[in-house]
Amino acid sequence: VLQVRWALLLHALAKPAPLSPGEGGAGSARRQGEPYEAQAAGLLARLRLPKRFAAEVLPLVRFHDAPLPADAPGVRRWLA
Repeated sequence: VLQVRWALLLHALAKPAPLSPGEGGAGSARRQGEPYEAQAAGLLARLRLPKRFAAEVLPLVRFHDAPLPADAPGVRRWLA
């Protein structure tokens, strides 16, 4: 549970992604987790938190908006 809380905090602290032009000229935020993960890794290193803890938090930050399958077997495959 602590790892999830840290992942939410680190994602919220990350700078917003640059806008990319969308349909009709409207901008839409890029939803990729790599920039958030890199910023989170830097912050966790500066705070000198254990590497094992960081290894548990960083994937949560990276895949914060990944679409999950609707069925249980699909979720198990995604988690594997």
